[in-house]
Amino acid sequence: MQTPLTVIILTGENDICLPLIKRVADDPRINVAGIIYDKKKSQPKRSVLQLIRRHLYYSGPLETLLYIIRRLFPGSSRNGKVVQPSSLGKIHAFTEEEKIPFVAVDDINTENAAHQIKTFNADLGVVIGTSILKPNILNSTSRGMINVHQGKIPEYRGGDTVFWSLFNDEKELGVVIHQVIEAVDAGKILLEELIPLKYDYTKYGDKFEVYLDEIKEVLDRLSVRLVYDAMIQIAEGTDMQRTVDIVMGKRHRKASFRNKQELRERLRQRFGQPRN
Repeated sequence: MQTPLTVIILTGENDICLPLIKRVADDPRINVAGIIYDKKKSQPKRSVLQLIRRHLYYSGPLETLLYIIRRLFPGSSRNGKVVQPSSLGKIHAFTEEEKIPFVAVDDINTENAAHQIKTFNADLGVVIGTSILKPNILNSTSRGMINVHQGKIPEYRGGDTVFWSLFNDEKELGVVIHQVIEAVDAGKILLEELIPLKYDYTKYGDKFEVYLDEIKEVLDRLSVRLVYDAMIQIAEGTDMQRTVDIVMGKRHRKASFRNKQELRERLRQRFGQPRN
């Protein structure tokens, strides 16, 4: 019987890590040596004024007001949905049950975090929702690290890739598993799968956020499967990689409130709807 691939999972606030851990927990080809949870990514340290300014820039006045209300009255709902607890507690509870070592760090890029990672002697690091990693972290496993990216590479590197795909009227969305290098979303691709991007204006109108929430669930399920498949291929030595030419693409940033307003107008024009 072959020696299992020892992996360490580096994660933060997301909906992918826990389903992935559950999927690999009983697979004899994979040994999850530990989980490192990046609290800085999940709970960035900003002042109240910085947070409000950030919300104004990215979400606009109304969402900022709702954010302030939620801060003052924890547990309040958004769009009729109860705000869910963070993934930290859920992941920690499962790892305790499965006896998988779990370490929460204030910042994944510190020397302390690098030391914690190295103590696990992992073959492979699996990155799911952390801060951008520095070289001392990238070099802390013997076979490097892989990352899941919900966006076509190299066309849509960076953040809010589904938003920008819809903004640009793309016809497909991609989920990519790639090696992690210093350049963002620029490492060699191990696996990629595309799904159609079909926006139903009759159903969603210009409330694209509802569509993004729904398609995220589809992309998350696909992401879990592809990360798992990539881990198995690496464990069995059947993985194949192709180089990314980042010159052919672009690194995208998080969409601002103005970007979101422009997308609403684009959707109205795209589907022949009158302006409000």
